[in-house]
Amino acid sequence: MDFILTWVKHLTAIGISNLLVGAMDAKLVTALYWKGIQVLDMCSHLSTADVGWGYPTFHKWVEKKLFS
Repeated sequence: MDFILTWVKHLTAIGISNLLVGAMDAKLVTALYWKGIQVLDMCSHLSTADVGWGYPTFHKWVEKKLFS
C-alpha cells in the first residue's frame, strides 16, 4: 500500500492523472477505492475471451479508460 500511494503521489505531482492501479486482493481494492484511486480488481475473473490481455476488446477498454 505504501508503495502504491507513493507512486500515485509522484505521478500526480508531475501531472499524470489518468492512473489505474491493478490490485491483487479485495482488501487493497477497497482501501484504494476509499482513497479515491482508480483501481481494477485483478481477481475479478473477467473472461479472457472478452477482455483478456492482448485481445482487441482489452485494448479498446484500456484506451477508453486512459483517455476518458
